[in-house]
Amino acid sequence: ILDEAGDRKTIIWACFVAEVELLAEHLSKRGKVGVFYGKTSNQQREQVIREFQEGDIDFFVGTPASGGIGLTLTAASTAIYWSKNFSLTEWLQSQDRVHRIGQKHNVTILSIIAEKTIDEKIHQALLTKQDLQEMLLKNPAEIFD
Repeated sequence: ILDEAGDRKTIIWACFVAEVELLAEHLSKRGKVGVFYGKTSNQQREQVIREFQEGDIDFFVGTPASGGIGLTLTAASTAIYWSKNFSLTEWLQSQDRVHRIGQKHNVTILSIIAEKTIDEKIHQALLTKQDLQEMLLKNPAEIFD
C-alpha cells in the first residue's frame, strides 16, 4: 500500500497504543515518523503537526481518539486505517483531517480489514451507522411519518 502511495505523505490510524508504537518503529525504516497518541505531550503534538504539514515528516501515525478531531493534516493525501473501533464520530472525524480547506490532491482512504475477523464486523457496523446518520440528516420527517 505504501509503495502505491509513492512519495505522498501518509496518515496511518490505529486504535491501540501498541499498534501505534509498532507501526512507528516499522515505518521509521522507510522515512521520518511522527506519532500522535495519548503518550504524546502537547509540545510534541504541536511539533508533529507542524513538521508533517511542512513536509519534514513522512508518516503521521496516531489514534483517532487523540488526533482525529480538530487537526489539519492536508499534507497527506493518503489515510490508512490499520484498525478501527465502533465509534462513527472518530472514524468520520479522522477522515476529515485530510479533507480540509487547503487540500490540493485527491484523497485516498484505505481500510485494512482481515477476513473472518472482528475487522469485518466493525467496518460493516460503521457503514451501517453512516447510512443511518445520512438518512436521518437528509430528511428526518420521512422517518417519523
